[in-house]
Amino acid sequence: MGNSYLEKPITTKKTGWAENKDYKYASCEMQGWRKNMEDAFIAELEVPGFEHIALFGVFDGHGGGEVSKFVAAHFVEVFSKRKSLQEGKIGQALT
Repeated sequence: MGNSYLEKPITTKKTGWAENKDYKYASCEMQGWRKNMEDAFIAELEVPGFEHIALFGVFDGHGGGEVSKFVAAHFVEVFSKRKSLQEGKIGQALT
């Protein structure tokens, strides 16, 4: 199927879940046909400094996992420092 694909998909699923007083989530990921898992996600039940704001995101690797993993590692920190978030403008902070 090409150099970046496996002969058959890896169908093992990795699941997780968590909850706090405001939110509950579940996640499931599967590698599929790619040689490596390229996707990443965040599930932050409480953004630091903002007790009632949760943040969830899924980042597709699009043929390589470097960017998706970088975004997952840094998104919450950058988001929580946005001036627009400090002003209560959540939508603008996400833009």
